[in-house]
Formats: sequence, C-alpha cells, structure tokens
Amino acid sequence: MGSTSVPKKGDDSCGVARQWCGRLGKVDNCQLGYFLAYVASRGKALVEARLYLPAERVADTAHRNKTDVPKDVAFQEGWRIALDLLRRCSRELPHAWVAGDDEFGRCSELRLLLRVARERYILDVPSNSQVRDLGERRPAAGEGGAERRSLFERADAWAERQPKGRWRKFRLRGGEKGPRQVKALQQWVQTKDEGGVIGARERLVVLKTCAKDPQVWYTVSNARKEVPLAEVVRARGEQHGVEVDPICWTTKRLFIVGTKTLSFGVHGLFEQVCHCGLLFLVAPLGLFLPPSPGYPLHAG
Repeated sequence: MGSTSVPKKGDDSCGVARQWCGRLGKVDNCQLGYFLAYVASRGKALVEARLYLPAERVADTAHRNKTDVPKDVAFQEGWRIALDLLRRCSRELPHAWVAGDDEFGRCSELRLLLRVARERYILDVPSNSQVRDLGERRPAAGEGGAERRSLFERADAWAERQPKGRWRKFRLRGGEKGPRQVKALQQWVQTKDEGGVIGARERLVVLKTCAKDPQVWYTVSNARKEVPLAEVVRARGEQHGVEVDPICWTTKRLFIVGTKTLSFGVHGLFEQVCHCGLLFLVAPLGLFLPPSPGYPLHAG
C-alpha cells in the first residue's frame, strides 16, 4: 500500500471533508480513496477502487443527494473497504501475497481476518509497534522457576540492538535507477496493539537501504517458516520500490489513473487523489494476468 494526498477546496465533491491530508501534513479538506492493484514481474495494473465516505458525510443527507451517493452506501473504515475489494477480486486474480503499508499493517483485526481467509501477507507497521521477540527469554522470577518470555519493546529499538551479522543483503529487481540492494533481518515475534491485545506469532521483517543514511521499513508477515526470507523481501519489494521515494513512478501512475474511475455518481467523480490506501496483490513469480473485459484494468 502507498499513499498520496492533494487538498480540495469547497465541499461539492463527494466525500470531501476536513480530515488528515498527508501531502499537507495536517487536517484539511480532501477526499480519500482505496485501491486494489495487481503487481507481477511483467507489470502492474489497477483492478479496483472505491471512494471513502467519512461518517459525517454518511449522515449528511444534503451532501449525499447533491453528490449522488447511493442509498445503500454506509460508513466503512478504510481497512474494511480494502478488505472488501480484496474479497471481490482475489478469486479472479491468482496471487501469492497481499501487501500494504502501515495504515493496514497496524490494524490487528485486518491481519487476523487475512489469516482466517488463508491469505499470505506482508504488511508494513509503524516503527513504534510493540513487539516481543519469541526467541529470547528472561531469567526466572525466582530460584528454580522457569524462564520468562521477553518484554515488549518498540520494533525500531529491537532492530537497533541486533548485531550487524544478522543483516543479510538482497538484490531486488531494478527500479528507475537500476537494480536495488537492501539489507534485511527477521525474527518470530508477537505484537501488541494500542488496546493491549497480544497477537499471533508472526514474522517481523526489517528492511533498510544500503545508503549511508538508510531508510528503514518494519513489516510483519504470516508466511510460514518454510518460505525463505529472500521471497518475503521480494514480495515487499514488489509492493513499491525501496528507494528514496517509497512509491515508485509506476504506482504513482496507478493513483493518477485511479482517480478517474472512482464515482458514486456524476457529481461524485473522484477528481483528484488526496489520500489513497493502495492494497497490492503480488502475483507468483513470473506471472502477469492480462486485462480482461470484466475488470477496469489500467496498465502502469
């Protein structure tokens, strides 16, 4: 998943409201949209999109009538919209991974529902996510007692204290500047969400560029232990190029094209992206599904 934002003026566009606008880095008028993209070794394509309708706009009858919002459209959180798009398209699109940014990775309920659906995911999480290293143990509380599980700590703090020898170097498919190299390490962990709920056993995979001042990404995955780290890193790399700008040019084009397809009606045309959550389906290696008449695919 990636995000971009453009502020809007006035309130004539469907779903526009004062909400977080990432491009401005503050709350301002904007629209939100969620997209599903298909990513494979031979190309990328936008396959589904839906406009986000804030709760206050759902309850605003005048706004709904003015922008032609269908009567059956109800409020949905952004991650639920993305999950619904995935459910609608996943059977038609053979894929190996579901990938997305930390807007989705931070949602423990979404990750649970993906596991229930037997979807293999690689999702970014914030650097301050609370993780517990399942490979570490603390001394027993008293003499003769059993060792205890490690304490929860921030993901970035955990990564910072790992020895240099744990980091492995990987070469990814070329971006605009040619082949890319990243370093990565992994560990089985449990996460704890903001409500204190402890999650299932997952892989924490940390990636960073090889630059002098590297960019770092924190991700969690439910991939089984038989799946090599190289494949997990590749799937994350297909989500968007691990470069200075984490959203590659091709993906930006998907955003631009996608803005012309979102609509609840004539007046609800989603004219410009202000913030988009882009959910990726990463195809098995070497596969690209060509556009079919049943899907509004737009080649990147």
